[in-house]
Amino acid sequence: MALRSTCPHILHIQQFYEDSLKERAQGSCDSCLAKGPNFWLCLERKCGYVGCGESAMDHSSKHTEKYNHFVALNLKSRRAWCADCDCEVFPNAIVHKEIEALVKTKTVREEVHETIMQQDIIRNPRCSPLYRDSFVSEALAEYLQDETRVRGLTGLRNLGNTCYLNSGIQALSNCPPFTQFFLECDNFITTKKKPYIAQIYKRLMLDIWGRKRHGYMNPNSLVSSFKQACPMFKGYTQQDAQEFLRCFMDRLHEELKEPITSEDDSEEEDERSPHAESPSVERKRSTRSSTEAAYSDSELSNLSDGEGHRTRARSRRHENRHRTISASHVELRTDGSDDGADQDGTPEADQAIVEAETGQGDSPSQLHRTHSHENVTPRLKDNRGKKRKAVKYQSIVSDVFDGKILSSVQCLTCLRESKCKETFQDLSLPIPGKEDLIRIQGMGSNKPNTASCSTSSDGSGWWGWFTSWFSGVSSWLYGPSITLDSCLAAFFSQDDLKGDNMYSCEKCGKLRNGVKISKVQELPEVLCIHLKRFRHDSFSSYSSKISNYVEFPIDNLDMSGYVSEDCSDECKIYDLTAVICHHGTAGGGHYTAYAQNWLNSRWFEFDDTYVTEVEEIAVMNTEAYVLFYRKKSEKAEELRQTVSQLCQQQEQSLIQFYISLKWLNKFNTFVEPGPITNSDFLCKHGAVPPHKAAVVDKLFVKVPQSVWEALHNRFGGGPVVNHLSLQPCLTCQAEIDQLTRRREEELSNFIKLHEAFTNHLSWTGDIYYISLAWFNQWEAFVKAKEQDPPGPIDNKPIAIIKDGYVFNRPGGGSAQISEETWKFLHSIYDGGPEIVHRVSRTAVADTPANDPEEEDVDEDDESTE
Repeated sequence: MALRSTCPHILHIQQFYEDSLKERAQGSCDSCLAKGPNFWLCLERKCGYVGCGESAMDHSSKHTEKYNHFVALNLKSRRAWCADCDCEVFPNAIVHKEIEALVKTKTVREEVHETIMQQDIIRNPRCSPLYRDSFVSEALAEYLQDETRVRGLTGLRNLGNTCYLNSGIQALSNCPPFTQFFLECDNFITTKKKPYIAQIYKRLMLDIWGRKRHGYMNPNSLVSSFKQACPMFKGYTQQDAQEFLRCFMDRLHEELKEPITSEDDSEEEDERSPHAESPSVERKRSTRSSTEAAYSDSELSNLSDGEGHRTRARSRRHENRHRTISASHVELRTDGSDDGADQDGTPEADQAIVEAETGQGDSPSQLHRTHSHENVTPRLKDNRGKKRKAVKYQSIVSDVFDGKILSSVQCLTCLRESKCKETFQDLSLPIPGKEDLIRIQGMGSNKPNTASCSTSSDGSGWWGWFTSWFSGVSSWLYGPSITLDSCLAAFFSQDDLKGDNMYSCEKCGKLRNGVKISKVQELPEVLCIHLKRFRHDSFSSYSSKISNYVEFPIDNLDMSGYVSEDCSDECKIYDLTAVICHHGTAGGGHYTAYAQNWLNSRWFEFDDTYVTEVEEIAVMNTEAYVLFYRKKSEKAEELRQTVSQLCQQQEQSLIQFYISLKWLNKFNTFVEPGPITNSDFLCKHGAVPPHKAAVVDKLFVKVPQSVWEALHNRFGGGPVVNHLSLQPCLTCQAEIDQLTRRREEELSNFIKLHEAFTNHLSWTGDIYYISLAWFNQWEAFVKAKEQDPPGPIDNKPIAIIKDGYVFNRPGGGSAQISEETWKFLHSIYDGGPEIVHRVSRTAVADTPANDPEEEDVDEDDESTE
């Protein structure tokens, strides 16, 4: 028997018939009569012992130790393990060939090999700039030599109701644009932000996709670190997988984010660089800015309102910094918003659109803009009261998952149109009811045709007539079938603002009837879709689940019918790459994930420690909860082929150019990678950033001139680099040193002044109040926890006005400081308003906070003493 493993112990294994394996799997442990399914079958010749695993008495391990029978087969996953070699083994055959259960046709095998070869060609060490001892190249080469040696099939142990985390991690693990960054670009992951979730996740990905092929792993480090970063997930209660994904990716973004260096950044989010050579790709540099407006309105009737059935997680949504588009297309949330539920249906919510369009009014995010790290104390004094640009950040999370939605509201009286652009990380789609489906169908068939996940029919012949007739009868009896397309149509359908939900038109100065429409302006590389299966009643605390089957396509999800006219994405077609399913009720259940392995294009079910191959039909019939769709394009594959052919040219140019390894990895895994970003290893002065100097030689790849020209002509970007000194930038180092001295000076001066204030037991001077929200930002800056200093002091959230005087708002959110401390901070950061408790005016200062005549401080109010 030809063997395909270096393990010597598989020389002594025996083969079994398929019926025998099924019978043994349904039986019990030979020692303790424990029931399955976690049984291990000893493969030693003339043995055949069936023992229970760790979930019971672990008699299989005891059998191994007693008789030195090292190779065993898991009867559920059908994967073999050698206890002596401590690795997964790959015998040529365990099941007798004459009744082998799964027989792949020649056509399928050829298609899989063609896909693998396309991925491998640009990583070939002889012709590729991307090789560099590539982790992925190793996996590809190994699979091409032996089809059975597939990586990425490692289960995750359930540590007590952590199936929500296991399913989410397995889904993300099988999104190549996301995972291959952690496998290939690990030198970009140098975060110093605790609890180091990015580093822990990177190590987990390296283990899952490593050559050892563990049967399952214990994700204890990731679980504990994540719960430390997101306390709402502490304990062993059941949690929501979608809530986990949002919090987890938000945390990864915070640890991996880097400011986008651009001299001509505009305050307008969507302004493009005038130097962009390829407008169609320049906008793909995903950003996360704190300047985008948000608004919300009432949802469509009869649609699920339950974003999450976990009340505790929902009540702390403000802890998540990322943006989400959810509910019907009118529920938009941004930083700090608590689900938007309090704003639904209010005219003030829509007013944010007008302010964003006209430039009037200041959003809360605009009141907390951050200074560039270039600014030092003297410059701050010279620029008092000036609001600075919001710093835009980018990370692999934003590159892969961020998209943009453009929502417009039009007043039907004056026809004024206001627009709002919103960044989203996932789309939370309502599951339409019967009445909504009928209404959507009545709107006309102007939606794109998506590839159905059911058997297609050309509509001709008796079979086409029969399926059409049967579909009509079923629709009449049970209502129209629910498809992902109908959920998208409900999400993006036009919303009439009338009755209790009228639009507050700034031009008319009153409530008016209006129309709201939302469209996708920028499509993400990986589209994450959340089906809102859970309803939660905040009054009765009653939760329910919508278990209706939603039909979704495996291939060719067409988003072209839901994009705006100015959407510049060339590719609007997606293929499914992973799906998370919830089994059970709103009160309790279990999460599993189905994902397509990018090595062999086959589908697998991930159920905690168990990983089992399944057919596509099994995926189609699942009760999907979160779906991950990845862009696909033949043009992108053709371009990669062209680049690899240029690399194979015998005669190369004498000059080589530098390209960011991070961008090259995007070129290999993205359909639209965007412009070349050599700023990944360069500072704004064109040199090496000091914090990257130690690893800069691992952050770029040298390519021939022909390759550089082909990529630069297609994608633009830069800057052009064909020579690089590996020494750190002296200008950046001087700025860092200056910023360090500033931190030390501000911190020491504050401690000195504040100790004089707190140690004086009979303080008779005036007491000043300062916002804790602003003070916490300043403290994080001086303690080097944040790179950028805070903006101007913002006391507006803690201030109230009465009789022309400004008083501190009771109820917390402020701290007391001395006059000297206030003057010290104010001399650097400016801002206000000044809130003083004067000893000589105690009676006035102690005015009750609930006085009906008191007023909140507006952003345009001048402070008065």
